Amino acid sequence: MVIKDLMRQKDFRTKMLFWLGLWGSVPMLASSIESAIKEERRPSVFMRLIGLKLMFLGVLLNAIGGKTLKKYGHFDVSEGISAPDRVVDKGIYSCMRHPAQFGSGLMGLGIGMLTGKLAGLISGMLAFMMSLIFMLNVEEPETMKRFPDYCEKMAGKPAFTLRPSCLLKGIIALFGKNH
Repeated sequence: MVIKDLMRQKDFRTKMLFWLGLWGSVPMLASSIESAIKEERRPSVFMRLIGLKLMFLGVLLNAIGGKTLKKYGHFDVSEGISAPDRVVDKGIYSCMRHPAQFGSGLMGLGIGMLTGKLAGLISGMLAFMMSLIFMLNVEEPETMKRFPDYCEKMAGKPAFTLRPSCLLKGIIALFGKNH
């Protein structure tokens, strides 16, 4: 059991490094693109506001997804962050499969848009696309392998959605009774 827990922690650390590296690369890539295209115009306040909103939405989705997994994904109450013991189809997971990863992708896009420049938008979009690739080609297959009932429970649910009703379900489930 200890080795299994260590492997889960290693997987988590590797994934966390992926996200931190992805977010950190956005401003660096934006700077490189800006130098290459020699963008001289002033930063767009409108783009910065959208970037802030996307970052807020990303943090919210990430928090709701993580807290929902913590609340409904374990057979026993656990401390800290750990992989779930079962498939969660309550709250925000009742209407999308990967809210936390989608939120992380939106944070990358938001970081890029905070620059207020075309180069930031391009780098943020690249980060967002990388997050979708990660979500669908790493997270999804790992989850299907780990939980045989995943496909059945998640059938018909999109990988992600921006429907306000889905976000509301997530918020309501967090304040409802446990299990």
